[in-house]
Amino acid sequence: MRRALGALAGCLTLAVVFEAAVRVALSAPGIFERVKGDDDASHRLEWVRGRGGREGVALRFDVHDARRGWALAPNVSGMPVFDGKVLNSNSKGIRGTEEYTRERPAGKLRIVALGDSLTFGDEVGDAETYPDRLRQSLPGTEVLNLGVHGYGHDQMLLAFRDHGAAYRPDIVLLGFSESDMDRNLLGFRDYAKPRFDLTAGGLILRNVPVPAPEAVLDGEPFRLRSLDLLTMLRHRWSVRSGAYFHERHRLTAAILDTLVDEVRAAGAVPVFVHLPYPGDFRVDRGSETVPVMQYDCGRKSVHCVSLYPLFHQRLRKGFRVTDGDHWDPAGNSVIAEGTKAYLVRQGLLKTASKTSPAKSNE
Repeated sequence: MRRALGALAGCLTLAVVFEAAVRVALSAPGIFERVKGDDDASHRLEWVRGRGGREGVALRFDVHDARRGWALAPNVSGMPVFDGKVLNSNSKGIRGTEEYTRERPAGKLRIVALGDSLTFGDEVGDAETYPDRLRQSLPGTEVLNLGVHGYGHDQMLLAFRDHGAAYRPDIVLLGFSESDMDRNLLGFRDYAKPRFDLTAGGLILRNVPVPAPEAVLDGEPFRLRSLDLLTMLRHRWSVRSGAYFHERHRLTAAILDTLVDEVRAAGAVPVFVHLPYPGDFRVDRGSETVPVMQYDCGRKSVHCVSLYPLFHQRLRKGFRVTDGDHWDPAGNSVIAEGTKAYLVRQGLLKTASKTSPAKSNE
């Protein structure tokens, strides 16, 4: 018995020493930068390091959302953002000053736009986002911008389920970005977030209610850094083995399939718009490669359009790619133009149709 207790005490001592060593190692910027990856622990620790002070737990225009993790705060008025731009939100947390009735006004077409920071409009003002530029180019059409920075497809699904469907849209645009697929596998990104697990019985929502940023900080001293390190190493192994990409594809397909079904059940037409980032065109100006959208649009007859060809066309005519991480007003105008052109070609703007027409994949 004494020998067993001694062995147990030795194991506990070793565990404590190991935990202390990992804490010291991960607190060193150089070591952390080497081991961090695109996993929950890395994102959480980076957030704690960068915004861990009580004055910086969230962006000024964010509000905690127990279902989606975070959302645009309602009733933001004239907030200076993005180096001289202005941000507003209505009483429901939709970007812009326009208020929308639940019932669509007679004779108007209504579009709901879902997406991440490209749709929300990081680095541009309210009237310079592509959803608003689309609205400006389509008289008699409302475009509700439900995009939120940092969102994955899981949060977009919840945004439509909890808010977008209630507005009874005719068309639901989803701004598809490759990085959103990675976010689907995370339980922490900009802040703590929900995530779906794909089981034999379908999608199961986890990590809801999502803890508030302050609650995450309060619990941080009690989290084991050794488990964080294990999470980072497991992620690296998953990427190298290819298991990560297999799971990312399976989960993304399941989430988007569910979104398509729910959009159609609400009487709207789903349209996926494959959005490039500015950096996609700064790597090799001579290449006109068009990445394949990582979703099988044909399987569920979903309208899909890639805007890469349009941007390549504009580049040949002298279009300048912004130096930022997101599109400037000119880039957002190109996105709106390409989206409108596709909707016109497919006849989706002629009537406030409540049935889904046949798919066209471009």
